[in-house]
Order: sequence, then structure tokens, then C-alpha cells
Amino acid sequence: MKFLLIYFLIILFQLTITKEARQPKLFKIDLDKPPRERWKYVIEKYKDNVIPELAGMARSYIPTNLRSPIFGFFAKIVHLLPHDYGEEIIGMAEELRDTKVSLGELVVFNILYDLTDFSHGPFLKNNKSLSIGCTSIVAAQNNGKILHGRNLDYEMTQVLKDATILVDFVKNGKIQYTAVTFVLAVGIITGQKPNAFTVSLNARYSGGPILNILMELITRFKHPVALQIRKTLEFEQDYVSALSQLSWTYMIAPSYLIVGGKDGDGAIITRQISLKYGRKYMKKIGKENLTAKLMFEKVLSKWPIKNGLTISSTVMSAEEPNLIYNWTVVWGN
Repeated sequence: MKFLLIYFLIILFQLTITKEARQPKLFKIDLDKPPRERWKYVIEKYKDNVIPELAGMARSYIPTNLRSPIFGFFAKIVHLLPHDYGEEIIGMAEELRDTKVSLGELVVFNILYDLTDFSHGPFLKNNKSLSIGCTSIVAAQNNGKILHGRNLDYEMTQVLKDATILVDFVKNGKIQYTAVTFVLAVGIITGQKPNAFTVSLNARYSGGPILNILMELITRFKHPVALQIRKTLEFEQDYVSALSQLSWTYMIAPSYLIVGGKDGDGAIITRQISLKYGRKYMKKIGKENLTAKLMFEKVLSKWPIKNGLTISSTVMSAEEPNLIYNWTVVWGN
């Protein structure tokens, strides 16, 4: 009887988790439009609720007495960001000009990973850091097709759950690349280029924010990590060139970049908790049985890979681009 009760509670818990999960809203960003106009529709949708919370998140990492000069500084250097991405952020600020969200806050939000490096340091308010414990898994099925599984873990969990969206970046009416990202984020930390490659960012805990800021000044902000990932998705055409670009381009903050391709191609570093438990769950499935459904249900949905800080889970494949739409969920509380 006791065993049956425990079994029932486990099943009930799993059903609750499944019920609370939702698929993120899908948006289209037209790369043929001027950069300042691309995110207008997204901003309109989230202007009154999620965006003020995201701006508050950016503010919370900066000491109150330093906010004005720091945000003022970042507003002035937005033009140093690579490609069109600075212009996109300026466009967001223009759409938000009747709110309390400033251009400087938007810039800080977009390079928050690089500024904090997920480490403790004297620059951050109360020595705060963005605690990330992401999981990324690249595995081959029996037919050689690569599946790329990804759990994104963050502090500020509920705010970022509300802000999680799926975005198709389109040019000439054709999808160029797709990302699981956040409202206000022009960079990408989980994405795919159809029939070419997939990529995800995992945090690397080393260094400190003061050093990172100095390095950004030296490199003129050319290679914030999330912006470099988007640039790679936009301009590189295959797995080999993407891997080369992400391997050899100097980037400001330490990071782990996981890349999946086609025909058995994959480069991955699994770190700490995910190394142990990810391999354990993958071994149980076995290469001969591996599917996107099993990777999602038997690996990414299992504790501790899925935990209290998990924002979203994604299974994607360069050879099967539709997987990212069917197997991306934002978890409930």
C-alpha cells in the first residue's frame, strides 16, 4: 500500500510538471527591415508587463549610486556593438521612450553575461551573480542524426520564464536561423541554422566582472558572447565554419559553447552536475532507442537536470529543423 501511494504521488508530480509546461510564443524578425524596426511588434506585446521587470533585473545588478553614470556610459557605446545589433537595441529604446526603460539599461541587459561572467566581484550589487547551471547534450541516433538537447537555468527564474520567446529570423521570406531567447535580447544563447548546425551557450565560472569590463573596453565590445553566437548563425553556412568561428574568435567572457551538426558532427563540454546525470540518463535510453521525445522526457525533464532554476528545455536538430518548435517548452512554477 505504501509503495502504491508513493508511486501515485510520483505520477501526480510528473503530470503536474507536464501540465505547467507551455510552448513559448513564436515571433518573426524580418532581417530585410531596417534594424530599428525589427523588434517593434515584440516590444508592443510585452511593453506593459514583462519589459519593466526585465529592466528592473538589469538595474538590480548595479549599485544604486552608480546606475546613472554606468547606464549613461553604456548608452554612449551602443554603436560599438557588432553588425546591426546596436541599431536594433536603439530601435527598442525608441519604442520604449515613453517608459522608464533607458537605452543604457537595454545595452546592459544584452551584455549581462559578459559583464558579470556569472562570478562574484566588487562591481556587482551585493556581490550578485547570474547563477546558471545549464545542460547541453549532443548525441547521435542510430542513423547518425544529431539531437541537441538543452536546459536553460537562470536566477530571476519567473521573470525570464515570462520573457522566453521563440524567434524565426527571416530574410527574403526564408528562415535563416531560429532562437530560443528572451524579450529585449538581440543576442542568442540557444539557436539553430536549418540543415546546418545548432548551438547553445553554457556558463563557465571564472574571472570577475571588473576584468571583463576592462577587456570589453579593450576589444571595443566587438565580441560579447551572445551577439557572436547570433553573428555565427547569421553568416556561417555549415557546422565546420561555425565551429571554427566560435572556437577562434576572441570573446570577452569565458564560456562553454556546444555545437551540433549533421552526420555525427558535434562538439560539446558537459560540466559538473550535468556531466554525471546527463550521461546516466542518456545511457539508460541507449543510442538505438534515442528520439527527441525520449531525450526530452527521460533526460531534460529529469531532476536535477531540470530543477528550480530551469527556465526552458529544448530539443533541436540541424537535420530536422522543426524539432525546435515542437520540443521547446517554458516550465511552470
